[in-house]
Order: sequence, then C-alpha cells, then structure tokens
Amino acid sequence: MGANNETVWGWHVPPAHGTGQPAPLAFLIHGGPQSSWYDAWGSGWNFQSYSAQGYAVIAINFHGSDSYGQNFTDSITGEYGSLPYEDLKLGLDYALRNFSYIDRTRVVALGA
Repeated sequence: MGANNETVWGWHVPPAHGTGQPAPLAFLIHGGPQSSWYDAWGSGWNFQSYSAQGYAVIAINFHGSDSYGQNFTDSITGEYGSLPYEDLKLGLDYALRNFSYIDRTRVVALGA
C-alpha cells in the first residue's frame, strides 16, 4: 500500500547468487516524476546489472508514475514532494520487512 492507502507497484529483483546470504540493496528511484520503471532493458539503470553484482533491487513506481492511468499520473499535481516520497518510504519499509535476506545496514538509493 502506498500513500493515501492506494496500491502502488514496484519491482523486486533478488541478487543473482540467490537469497541464501545477506545482500546489499540498490533502491532505485526513477526520474520524471511522471515516468515509470518498465519491463524493458536499458543501459542506464539496469536491474540485472545490480543483481549480477550481488545486490537486491527494489524499484517503486510511486504516485505520478505513468502506465497506471491518467488519474494516478495526475495525482501528484501540487504534491511532488509528498505522495511520491511517502510511497518510496513505504516501499522501502515493505522490502526490509518482507525480504529477510536484505542487509538493512547496506542500502543505497540511486536515481535520476
């Protein structure tokens, strides 16, 4: 659940070596804000490149992201710093609670 108790989607990619040992987390934040993480390959923020280096990856499509309908995209009008930020906090908290292999002492946030 994201801000305003609305469903927010994201991506979870475990480290390529598996989940049997603690792994650092790459918490990826897309730009825009009216953009999205897509099921596509790209050289900029490639989930698999982090996974191959032993990172777990979490990437949240926060309020304002496209591909979830115009109302969801427009929901951040006048709320650029609040709804997306709340979604990111809730998404990170969810990941740390539900993926026990993530080493919560080794988390990095990356984005553009």
